[in-house]
Amino acid sequence: MDNLSLKDVSSQAARSFSGLESWIMATMLPSAASFRALIADPAASRRRAYQWVGIAALLPFLLTLRPDLFASPVLLRAAVLEVVTRLVGALIGLTLLAAPVHLLGGLLGGRAPYVNLEYAFAAWYAPLVLVAGLPLFRTAGAGVFSPLAIYGVLLGVVSVRAVYSFGWGKSLVTTLLWPFVVYLLYLEGAQLLAR
Repeated sequence: MDNLSLKDVSSQAARSFSGLESWIMATMLPSAASFRALIADPAASRRRAYQWVGIAALLPFLLTLRPDLFASPVLLRAAVLEVVTRLVGALIGLTLLAAPVHLLGGLLGGRAPYVNLEYAFAAWYAPLVLVAGLPLFRTAGAGVFSPLAIYGVLLGVVSVRAVYSFGWGKSLVTTLLWPFVVYLLYLEGAQLLAR
């Protein structure tokens, strides 16, 4: 991989980036220019976005795969269930992140194809899924997940800003309105259950 710096990103808009380069650009060099370069990548596609997320969801499991899982049918079934749950959850998670944000972006005047947002989101979401799935982070609890989630929100705001060419205000509203509405619905549901 080349030595990639922020000043190089804007001049490489038509360049194709490897998955690792894309993840590094999205998470370690997050800027509107980085995300614009990523969505201009000739290899950018919905398929590639979901492949990244699928690999990121499965890799922590494969890294911690133990031979004794194959010795017991019960352990093997549990492992298969974990793999399927992890994979499906991560793939649905990308859609649940991108689809409502795209809808809000369109309502606020954004005119970018859905695949651009999905691809930009996958570039930061996949590495976060990978990190969150590592055993060290799974056992650490909210103390680690909260900063990771906040960083994900910030990356989401920057990617929305790049995809729709919004200012910071519209980018914040577009990114944060959906989780805020879900949170309000959660509170309302909890209140109804408490009655």
